[in-house]
Parts: sequence; structure tokens; C-alpha cells
Amino acid sequence: MRTVQISRKGGEVAVQFEYDERLVEVARALPKRRFDSEAKEWLVPLHYYKDVVSLFEDETCVVIVDEEIEQFLLEGEEFEAETPEVFIRRVGNDYMVSFEYDPNLVREIKSLEQRKFDPGTKGWYIPIQDEVRTLEEVISKLRLARCQIKLHEDLKGSLGR
Repeated sequence: MRTVQISRKGGEVAVQFEYDERLVEVARALPKRRFDSEAKEWLVPLHYYKDVVSLFEDETCVVIVDEEIEQFLLEGEEFEAETPEVFIRRVGNDYMVSFEYDPNLVREIKSLEQRKFDPGTKGWYIPIQDEVRTLEEVISKLRLARCQIKLHEDLKGSLGR
């Protein structure tokens, strides 16, 4: 049986397990996660602790949480989450969407047709088919990732906002 250990490490949740391809996939799906190769653990901001526990419990493995995380779960304690900021502006015949890396935002952007990532600008470019409809579609996808959307000044009038 696979075992996952979850503990608090400062302002983060630390997740440790023996290498298992499926558990690595689950860890990679965690928001704002990073891997500490020295400690051989995945680290996630503390405010995601409920999601971390839930995701690994869904994987039919033994989940061991430390006393502090267990207490958080019992008390239902909430932590202030950092909401990612997403910037949208028009560049030529495209909308350019930029943000700090977040796997949830990337997943939503990738669900848009004809989007392209430019490593030089670190922006996602979405061709404008119909100005308002395309912008509304982009915004609706991004809202699924619970982010703050910041429109460039030129676009604020496009949606009547």
C-alpha cells in the first residue's frame, strides 16, 4: 500500500512519498507546487492544505498527516490565499494573456483553441475572432482558475466594465 506523509513546513505543506508515477502526477497537479530535490518532498502554499489532503486521499493510499495539519482539518481553519493575477491586453490581432506560472491557469488557457505560448514574452496569444466574444471566452476560462483578471486600459470599454 502506498503511503503519503503530509506535514506543515513553515508557510507550506510538505508532501513526501516513495516514488510512484501516479502520485507524482497528483503532486504535479497541485497548485503552486514545487519539488525540493534535497528533501525529496513536494511543497505547496499552506492555504491549499485541504486540497492536498483531499487529492491524496482520493488516490486510495494511506495518508498520514502531522498533528498540526490534523488540527487544521478538525477546526476547518482557513488561510488567506494568494490569488494569481492575470493580465490581458491586445497585441495586434491577438489577446495576450500573461501571469506567473500556475498549473491551473495553464490548464484553462490550453483549453482555448488556437492559443500559442511565446517563451520570449512569456505570454499566451489568442487570436481575436470576434473582439467581445473572444475576450468573454478567455475571461470565462480564466475565472475557472480563481484568479484576479486585470484588463489593459484599452480593453476595459470592450465589455462595458
